[in-house]
Amino acid sequence: MKRNYTASYPKVSIVFPTLNGWKDTKDCLESIEGLDYSKDNLEVIVVDNGSTDGTVEKLQNSNREAGYSLPKLQVIKNIKNLGFARAVNKGIKKARGNYILVTNNDVLFGKESLKKMIGFIVENPNAGVVGPYGYNYNFYGGLFKKLPISNLPTKADWIAGSAMLFSKSLWQKLKGFDEGFFFTGEDVDFCLRTKYIGKKSIQIPNCRISHKDGKSINRPELSYFKYFEGYKSKFRLILKHGNLLQIISSTFLQFFIYLPYKTLLLGEKSGKALVSAFIWNIKNLRSTLKARTLV
Repeated sequence: MKRNYTASYPKVSIVFPTLNGWKDTKDCLESIEGLDYSKDNLEVIVVDNGSTDGTVEKLQNSNREAGYSLPKLQVIKNIKNLGFARAVNKGIKKARGNYILVTNNDVLFGKESLKKMIGFIVENPNAGVVGPYGYNYNFYGGLFKKLPISNLPTKADWIAGSAMLFSKSLWQKLKGFDEGFFFTGEDVDFCLRTKYIGKKSIQIPNCRISHKDGKSINRPELSYFKYFEGYKSKFRLILKHGNLLQIISSTFLQFFIYLPYKTLLLGEKSGKALVSAFIWNIKNLRSTLKARTLV
């Protein structure tokens, strides 16, 4: 007999940050509205990181009478951009669900996607974090590799923050996302810490979502920010989780192999951002090492 997931499974809180991009946010919320999951067991928390395009006002006034088809939701308004990890932590603190689905505002959910994720994590107690997109991380090279799509559940080093499901109790045990990561890296760190306490990160098969994957951050005027924050998180991640050999190997490769290749052959203007990110990590080494002792 087919299990009635929507009737028997616990409440889920869907949490994601926004920073402008109302059209993407509206599309995301409408896809959540279309999920095959009881709306009585579902809440949505949007944490706005200082939007200036009217996103907050539209969220606060959204209802069917206004012409939108959006689920009931909570809106948390920040006066400035707090970054992904800090914003999501604020949202999860308000969450009433037993399970948390962290996502992005430019994600579209397939009708069955949440049901598949919650079904797997409930029935597999060793699973700490699940989602449709898994990756493996090479600490020696500072590189990650996306797992191929499979018809079977696949163990991963980490699940992408575009759609990662976990219990609120796990989030509490790990003391939330590490707010030392501003943009990228927080999902990798969360899954690595999940592994340290004996839980697995699992890529779920046949779990359909669509992610526009950085449409807003890939604008030319944000290229330095993207490179700087990306390298900053990469260095902090290896300093927090890697051993001495891995730290030396990864740092050497970033400066003397990857950077020349990207700048000379690909024409990528990321050298200044790389150096600035490295300097930031040296200046903040004490706080990173303190975080390292807590993992």
